[in-house]
Amino acid sequence: MNSILHGCDSVSFIAKDLRASLDDRGEPCAPLIIGQTLFVQAQRPGRIRIEDVTINEDLAGHFAIGTSPYGLLVSDGGTRLELRKTDNTFLLHSAASTLDALTSESGLAEVLSPDVLFANKPTDAFQRAGDETLDTLSAAVYTRTHTYYGLVTEQRVYLDKQTRLPLRIAVFSREDTEPKVEIQRTNFSSWTLDPVLPATAFLAVPPPGALPESDADSTPPYLPGLQPGGLPFPLRAETVQGGEIALELLKGKVVLLDFWAMWCAPSRHEIFRVKALYDAYHAQGLEVVGISLDPEDSRPELEAYLRNNGLLWPQLHDGGEFDSPPASAYQIASIPFNLVIGRDGVIAGVNLHGEELEAAVRLGAL
Repeated sequence: MNSILHGCDSVSFIAKDLRASLDDRGEPCAPLIIGQTLFVQAQRPGRIRIEDVTINEDLAGHFAIGTSPYGLLVSDGGTRLELRKTDNTFLLHSAASTLDALTSESGLAEVLSPDVLFANKPTDAFQRAGDETLDTLSAAVYTRTHTYYGLVTEQRVYLDKQTRLPLRIAVFSREDTEPKVEIQRTNFSSWTLDPVLPATAFLAVPPPGALPESDADSTPPYLPGLQPGGLPFPLRAETVQGGEIALELLKGKVVLLDFWAMWCAPSRHEIFRVKALYDAYHAQGLEVVGISLDPEDSRPELEAYLRNNGLLWPQLHDGGEFDSPPASAYQIASIPFNLVIGRDGVIAGVNLHGEELEAAVRLGAL
């Protein structure tokens, strides 16, 4: 399969994204429901316009990515404009120079799978997996291993056998037992190749009346200036399990400081990703130190939660919540939050999640 834009200058289509709600362990707990519908126009070398048609706010608690309140995202190849429909504010970012390298902080890369839609040879990393019929259309199916929110999954691409255009991109859990569970599906329709798209459609210029998002809104929710290469704050405290933990005594190990709380759904979801990393790399030198920001009276519930879910690493809990000394030191304003500290005791990663977190841990542990 060649690129969709191979041999044509521009394209437009509808992308309807459906997802399953996930439980704390990341397992699907409801049928697929519509997350959002996007109208996409793209033109080489790097111009793209994406208008949000619908969005399901009920999924916001389950997916931090792909549910942002934008109404329009447009890139002229050098600048990306994101217009937020909730308060008529906008953000300007640098943009990928080619559609092949398209990324977005709004989750569009995950929804649109640009490495499939816009790459020169998008199925090179896939294996042929037979044929299926989708809405009376005969589709060729391709499959590959895919990382989805930190989960190792299977991604399937369905191509119309006549037009060779994608009909669907789906993500399935990679369980050992069959059948696999579908986690996400993006259906594509209304394909138009070489439409006449005015240059004004790709102008990354804020519309009249829109205001820039305030500096406060764009400030990261942790200590300004915190970045790799710095030194972590000293940490010595009693653990929930009994005994004392001291950060300076862990030098020589890769340390993941994980700030979380039971009341926080994204934290509970993330902690099972942390468990997977702990199980995979603890024997190779990874140590996790959990820092619970739950209220003081939740200690019995916290102890039961750790025990019932097999969370074996040291946990700190002083009941101070966001005012606890560790959270205050890093000026943490939201969770989950983490730090990766290298074997040399120097910060190697700040607030990493998914593939980035696993890559940082693996690099330090191997």
